[in-house]
Amino acid sequence: MIDKELLEATHQQVGLIEGVADRSGKDPDYRKLIIVSEHGEIGPELKWRHLDKDKKPKQTSQGKVVSSPQALPRSKASRVDDGIDWLERQNALPVKFNGEILEPHEVRFVERFTSLGNEVEWIQKDRVNIPRKSTNDFIWINHSNEVCEHKTTTAKYGTIALRIRETVEKARKHDVVKDVFVVQIEDHQLGAKVERQLEMYNANNPNNPIRELWVLDSDGLRQIKLRK
Repeated sequence: MIDKELLEATHQQVGLIEGVADRSGKDPDYRKLIIVSEHGEIGPELKWRHLDKDKKPKQTSQGKVVSSPQALPRSKASRVDDGIDWLERQNALPVKFNGEILEPHEVRFVERFTSLGNEVEWIQKDRVNIPRKSTNDFIWINHSNEVCEHKTTTAKYGTIALRIRETVEKARKHDVVKDVFVVQIEDHQLGAKVERQLEMYNANNPNNPIRELWVLDSDGLRQIKLRK
């Protein structure tokens, strides 16, 4: 079965390199651009036949100058990382994922979040528009069905604030609102100083304000009281 998300991302990358992408894979000939190699753990994976190792811009057949191609996306359908079957762990959760296959840090987040009695439904990513439209991550069902964005990060104010600010700005370009954030800090405490700094996030970022900010750290889940 073809991974539709992987296929769509591959078409986009071919379009960046050649200036055009052909859904039939004939013009340009995808066989001249892509090879299939065997990975010892995850099985077959796609790779570019020729990578631009010196990172210098190239000129496409259309005369367009582009930089080196990104790595081809890898299917997550049978993800096994560090000996852990993350898809199996995800499927064990009492959550509606709407066909989304989560990254390991997202699985750990949902495990911790639901273990505290929270109910969530994961939001299906946009697979229709090119470029894809931003979406929030999940619906917090037992919190008034709030639409939320999740971030896993370090316990540093600068890092957390930057991740939030960049996410709000990017979503706004797509006419999407992201204003309820749940930040996961794994195996560490947020710290009183950083919590005080986060309380001032809106005051320090008046162009990218949010309504709610929650932190899930080693002490549990709590809301940060945002000041104006």
